[in-house]
Amino acid sequence: GQRFQPRFAAAEMAMEGEPGSLVKVLHLLVLSSSWGMQLWVTLTGFVLIRSVSRHTFGLVQSKLFPFYFHSVLGCAFLNLSIYAVYHPRELLSPSESVQIWLYFLCLVLAAINARWLAQSTAETMLKMQTIEREHGLGGEVGRVAKQEAYT
Repeated sequence: GQRFQPRFAAAEMAMEGEPGSLVKVLHLLVLSSSWGMQLWVTLTGFVLIRSVSRHTFGLVQSKLFPFYFHSVLGCAFLNLSIYAVYHPRELLSPSESVQIWLYFLCLVLAAINARWLAQSTAETMLKMQTIEREHGLGGEVGRVAKQEAYT
């Protein structure tokens, strides 16, 4: 009779799970959304810091960044999930193993950013703005304006 071989059964099952066109488009959409958000927030930050006062810039960041970081976290989770479902551990090539670990690293770093760094940075910034207001600082536009006042 035939013997049951779990490795081959798992391999055959995984081969049947080839992602369809819709899943591939969804994965591409999530990847491009995450990358696009990161690029947009970075570029607008450079424009904004040169256009509004530092305190206004900080206020915008404190309101926008929690949503942004949680969106990136959601995208990282979806990217890892979609990739992991269609790339079983038993069948991963070395390059696919690196890719899945990078997706996992993105998820961990996005979670740290969303849950810890963003909140503690915003709290520290608000404390610093309070001190700056007491000394008449922080209302200037740009990063280097009145730099001598901080020394």
